[in-house]
Amino acid sequence: MDLDELRAFVAVAETGSMTRAARSLGFARATFQRRIDELEARIGAPLLERTSRGARLTPAGELLAARGRALLEETSAVITQTRLLAADPAGMLHVLLPLGVHTPTLARVLEHLRTQHPALSFDLRYAADPLSELLEGVDVCGFLALDGEGPGQRWLTQSIGEAPQRLLASQDYLKRRGTPTRVDDLRQHDILLWQPPGPPVRRATIDGAEIDAVPLAVSPNVEHLLMMAAQGLGIVCAPEGGLDLTHIGGPLVPVLPGIQAPSYQFCISVPRWLIDAPKVRAVLHLSEMALAAARAT
Repeated sequence: MDLDELRAFVAVAETGSMTRAARSLGFARATFQRRIDELEARIGAPLLERTSRGARLTPAGELLAARGRALLEETSAVITQTRLLAADPAGMLHVLLPLGVHTPTLARVLEHLRTQHPALSFDLRYAADPLSELLEGVDVCGFLALDGEGPGQRWLTQSIGEAPQRLLASQDYLKRRGTPTRVDDLRQHDILLWQPPGPPVRRATIDGAEIDAVPLAVSPNVEHLLMMAAQGLGIVCAPEGGLDLTHIGGPLVPVLPGIQAPSYQFCISVPRWLIDAPKVRAVLHLSEMALAAARAT
């Protein structure tokens, strides 16, 4: 199978549009269309149904899209691994992270890797839901999950820490609006709600029950929500991740510290076929050190 044809088809499956897919890969529309036509001829079955709104996958197309993503990711990793010549970690480390990852902590991690391995450089990308992205060319994928489940069997996944959700607010906001003393009081407040990976959320869930109040803002970017809370816009409900999140953009204080909200795990996944690559080994070693330190506290 021609990998360029497969890459073009997977791009259509991801974007739902021939035009957007062609633009994302830098092809002229006619050239792109020809690659899709050649792939369908090679397969011997229609893969796409063209509609006025874009392109819809046929059953055969759905099967090829699922298998094709995995094939592209593994092919990219095999090529990368065969190019590894040096024993020491070197080259570009391609990292996909969730939006709003704690910037100072990320900077410390990168500083540690760079100090230990000066030949490393970093390509950082962000997504609201990293596991829903096409992971072709990704060396390390970081994500938050309730169950710690990773991208699949072809990836090695490690949980490196708990990310319990907390309620935080600025002292200025609490002076103006009052401090909640029970969960029901939150109905009278502006809630800044974190959007976890998966279906859209509409309400905050506290102590196993939804809060009957429309959030002021919903975002997958934890850091943005914390900054909004620091400006006195509301009470933020977001994962802490074991990090010092109380001084982003201004001091924040806990609200209802005894309540329980869904707790997430911060995990990293690496392709199993890359675990012997020096740069990936360096990341796994660092994550194991972080996990050991967390368990010791």
